[in-house]
This record gives sequence, structure tokens and C-alpha cells, in this order.
Amino acid sequence: MKILVVEDIPDFLHLLVNFFEDIGAEVYPAASVNQAVYLLRSGIAFDIVCTDFNLSDQNPRHNGNLVATYADELGFKEIYLLSGDSDVGEDNLFTRKFNKLEIDIFMNFMTERVSAKVTTG
Repeated sequence: MKILVVEDIPDFLHLLVNFFEDIGAEVYPAASVNQAVYLLRSGIAFDIVCTDFNLSDQNPRHNGNLVATYADELGFKEIYLLSGDSDVGEDNLFTRKFNKLEIDIFMNFMTERVSAKVTTG
């Protein structure tokens, strides 16, 4: 399973990359909108796009996340938004301000998604 992970906070990007690699995913990290768009345009068939909702190099006037919007326009079906703001209110949203239950739910959900894809091809 190929996953694009977009996060501008280096420690959190590292945590997500390590998590996905540990459960068997092929991970492509991006620390900015520009890096993410480059990878999305590269022709890699990502199974999951997991992106921060508020990237520091994103124009704040845009409604929603540029990476998620662009990924959707390119036909990627499984897009997950991460945010430190629990009031964002988007579908497929996991907040960065995890409590213990949220961490467990996120990790279990992603482990099941990646494991199912890895075992079925």
C-alpha cells in the first residue's frame, strides 16, 4: 500500500511515517504543499493521502486543504485530513490533538486499512 503523508511539523511527520512503515506501507513523506503536489503529479498510485489540514505554506484564504482538493481532483479516493483544530469539521478528519482513545482509534483504523490492502494486494 502506498501512502502520501503531508505534514509540516517534522516530529509529527516522522511519527506518521514510522507508524505507516511499521505496519507495512510504502510511505512517501512531504513537508509542504509543493512537495505534496510534486508527488501527486509524479504518477504514483497512492492508496491513501493523509495530509495536515493547515499547512504553513498554504494560502489561508483557500477554503479547505489544497493537497486534499488537488488529490481529489486527480481521482484519489481515500484522503484523510489531520488538524490541530478540532472544529474543522471535515469528513475523514482525525485531529492532531489526540487523546488516548483517539490515538487508538486512528492507529487501529489505519492498521486495518493498510493490512487489508497489503494482504490482498
